[in-house]
Amino acid sequence: MYKGTNKIALVSKQAIQKALIALMDEKDYQEITISELCKKAQISRQTFYSLFQTKEAALLDAIPRCEFSSEGSSEQRCSRFYDYLFDNYHILSLLAENGMLHLIFHSLRSSVIESERGIRSMNLRDRLYTGTFIACALVGVAMVFISNQGSDSREYLVKRLKKLFNGDIF
Repeated sequence: MYKGTNKIALVSKQAIQKALIALMDEKDYQEITISELCKKAQISRQTFYSLFQTKEAALLDAIPRCEFSSEGSSEQRCSRFYDYLFDNYHILSLLAENGMLHLIFHSLRSSVIESERGIRSMNLRDRLYTGTFIACALVGVAMVFISNQGSDSREYLVKRLKKLFNGDIF
């Protein structure tokens, strides 16, 4: 995947991502071809492959990274996650419709594992288990939020997440 700063390449990347999301509004992700994507983005196949190796790589790059670090209070972390769900509802609902919501798992997991406080003091093995557990829980919460069509309020979801993370459920 292209990581440079060439303005023309960055504009092409953005065009590909917008085209992919627009096509996902029309049909299932699996039905979208690279040729169709290039045509919609008004770029050549050569340009596509110079920026991305696969269609999935383009989709992964289009998904905003979810930060769930240990910074701030538990309420602030839960609030940030609600903002992520709310602000990215459209693309997250497309991922859910296509059975691909798991794609946010990796950004959530790395965000938790790389956080500066709390989990950072754990050994790597414990960080991996903890990060995986939290990321899976958050993907599950995202699934429910989307199945409820984003209708859950900030107050409700933040309160529910705080209870989960404080261990007030079991």
